[in-house]
Amino acid sequence: MKKRRAPYLFISPALLLLMIFSIIPILIALVISFTDMSLAGLADFSKINFIGLDNYINIFQDKTFSQAVFNTGYYIIIGVPLVVIISLTLAIMINFGDNKFFHFMRLVFYSPSITNTVAIAVVWMYLNQFHNSLFQKSKHSSNFELCDFFEIL
Repeated sequence: MKKRRAPYLFISPALLLLMIFSIIPILIALVISFTDMSLAGLADFSKINFIGLDNYINIFQDKTFSQAVFNTGYYIIIGVPLVVIISLTLAIMINFGDNKFFHFMRLVFYSPSITNTVAIAVVWMYLNQFHNSLFQKSKHSSNFELCDFFEIL
């Protein structure tokens, strides 16, 4: 019997967080959508009135909403598959290409992941320099002893 409970005990924290931060707010938003609540209604619950489906009727009669639905549908049906197809085609071409151009393109596509790490390392190196660094200058206002992190460099 205990072996059957163990998986549920492991997933219970994730389910609890899912309930607190996703499912309950969605249900609250659904209830609020049937009222005429405004920002003023957040402070005074006596100003909140149940209006039923009026909000949904109003939104479906709004031309801006219908344009937004069309734009979203166009993006989902045309834009996303097109980007996936083009990206996959470029990735396959770069992967199977064997001349200097394709080697250069691999470098260009991979370099942002490298340069980000290098930039972070350079910033931390300047912050942690023993002489004339931000941490060294802040030593005067605190009682902490600083050490030279990069003395081997």
